[in-house]
Amino acid sequence: KVTRDFREEIKSELIELKDGDLFEECAADLLRDAHPSISPRRGGGDSGIDGTIASENEPASFLIATT
Repeated sequence: KVTRDFREEIKSELIELKDGDLFEECAADLLRDAHPSISPRRGGGDSGIDGTIASENEPASFLIATT
């Protein structure tokens, strides 16, 4: 179970994170067990897309995080 203190610590660290590519890599790593084909979308100018999830039978899904 995630405690309130742990959530606050995560929020605090994310506020300090200035490297967008590092955020995208971290998010992809955290979701990879559930979505093995996930890949981060590095760089700016991508309308907020942080990653994609590929599928053989469907178009890619885009991950967007807004803060």
